Formats: sequence, structure tokens, C-alpha cells
Amino acid sequence: MQPEMFVECKWGDGPTSPHPKYLKKKFPGAEFFQVSANGTEEFVTDKRIVHIPAVGFLQKLI
Repeated sequence: MQPEMFVECKWGDGPTSPHPKYLKKKFPGAEFFQVSANGTEEFVTDKRIVHIPAVGFLQKLI
């Protein structure tokens, strides 16, 4: 059984942490979100890691 999604929470916008990069290598089929509580930037890195504000992430879950 493989994980389908990883979510890492941060306080604000900033560079991609090394943790999702490691997990993307180990589980390439899983989605990875780096969610920021106070962030405003929304983008996808070349490694398919989604940076998104918490409000936007939670809206997509509903």
C-alpha cells in the first residue's frame, strides 16, 4: 500500500523544504502539498510539489 498524499504545514511562504524532495523520490505517485498558514503564493515546483496557502488548500478539500 502506497501513500496518496503528503501535506507539510509551514507558517509562511518560503523555499521548498528538503523533506518533500526526499519523499517524492521514495513515493513518486503521491501528491505533495506544502501548505502555509499565512502565505499568499500558489505555485507548483518542477518536482510537482504544490505550494498553496492554507485557505486555498482547505477549499479544495471540501
